[in-house]
Amino acid sequence: MRMIDEPAVPTPRAELAAALPLVRRYLRFLGCERGALDDIAQETLLAAVRHWPAGESPLPWLFTTARNCLRLHWRKRSAVREIADVERLHAMWVEQAGDDAGEAQRQALRECVAGLPERSRRLLQLRYEQALDRPAIARELGLGVEGVKSLLERVREALAACVKRRMP
Repeated sequence: MRMIDEPAVPTPRAELAAALPLVRRYLRFLGCERGALDDIAQETLLAAVRHWPAGESPLPWLFTTARNCLRLHWRKRSAVREIADVERLHAMWVEQAGDDAGEAQRQALRECVAGLPERSRRLLQLRYEQALDRPAIARELGLGVEGVKSLLERVREALAACVKRRMP
């Protein structure tokens, strides 16, 4: 029995469950359709529960397993959809996302968005959370459609520069 003062040690299953959002993001990056995403991610985690060597970093193993589960899914469906250059996409993922699967970039982006003026944050919310098109955003913000386009471009550029500054 664990004493109250002792820190909880994460179990391998808890560590794998915490990696689920990263596996889902990786599968979408590779081209997994939304309808199959949950099933393939769960297959990946089940394989990990059975075979992953505890004590090792789970992400590289999970990404390889997820890639193989996605290929198997495409083969079962006799889909010609299998991406011929899935290895190139995987290499791009590893290069850009790094060891933490992009979590440092996401955190930097969150901090950068929090530092934006209210109008810019509202613009992002309307565009990306509510998925409104430019005319609807223009009506909401009292701008012209071209004004929305220009403002979006400026905000995206500012966020990219901010994230780049915050990354090691």
